[in-house]
Amino acid sequence: MFRSDDVDAAFEKVRASGAAVLQEPIGQSWGPCDCAFRDHPSGNTVRISQAAKGKRPGEIGSRALHRLNSSERTARRELTLCLSRVHALSLLILEGAG
Repeated sequence: MFRSDDVDAAFEKVRASGAAVLQEPIGQSWGPCDCAFRDHPSGNTVRISQAAKGKRPGEIGSRALHRLNSSERTARRELTLCLSRVHALSLLILEGAG
């Protein structure tokens, strides 16, 4: 995830470069406004986020956190698991290269 002070301008710049749009900028119920793209050629999802006014980046209220539905919580768990696997794989590659 990348942070921007102006997610709309960042969105237009990335879209103009030819990236595949997955989500146009939208304000999320838990605070930030974000958008998503699929990068090429690897197919990774890239998100650009702008903090909600009056909140610092990454800050989320406890009520908003509880409003996340189960599918969003599941997606977060799956992403965390995926990132830990990528990290473990990276360590194995670095050990093999050394």
